[in-house]
Amino acid sequence: MHQFTRYYCGTGVISINGFSMGAWATGVNVGEAMRLNRMVKSTGPDVDKILHTLEFFGPRYSYVITSYPPFLKHLVDEGKARGFDWRAHRVTGMVGGEGMTEGLRAYLERSFDAVYSGYGASDLDIGIAAEFPVTVWLRKHAAADRRLHVALFGDDPRLPMLFQYNPLDHYVETNAQGELIFTINRLSVLSPRIR
Repeated sequence: MHQFTRYYCGTGVISINGFSMGAWATGVNVGEAMRLNRMVKSTGPDVDKILHTLEFFGPRYSYVITSYPPFLKHLVDEGKARGFDWRAHRVTGMVGGEGMTEGLRAYLERSFDAVYSGYGASDLDIGIAAEFPVTVWLRKHAAADRRLHVALFGDDPRLPMLFQYNPLDHYVETNAQGELIFTINRLSVLSPRIR
């Protein structure tokens, strides 16, 4: 848990917001949420700016880079092509917006210390649920063991994402069609989101 706490809550951490800062609200919302805990540089999905930031501040800091999963892979590949030494830096990836396979996570973890995914929506709440070390561990084992996969998730050949959430912040229901229905329980929400 020490490594997890260091990346999410520690000082000496620089967050690089790789979500688009254009018409979609995700980049702005992610940047605002992260700035409450640490220094943030919102580059958007710009490989040159992200690599320059890592090179400028160097390996004495820990980094959290947020983006969509495919962009994180593109960033890693482009960095390798340019000779960037990912393992000399302490980098954690935080992705969202779409699912991620365990194959992609394993690929990214050759360059990053860890990669976690989050669940939310810009027009609802960006931090509804998140992966934590225990959920990542369970999902990795389910990907490697079909019997565990079936026991946890049923016979669907696809491996679903596995998140934890705080029921005091979000009330989650499932309707007859298997769709998730959310109610945000926090009093600090300006515009109520009910069901």
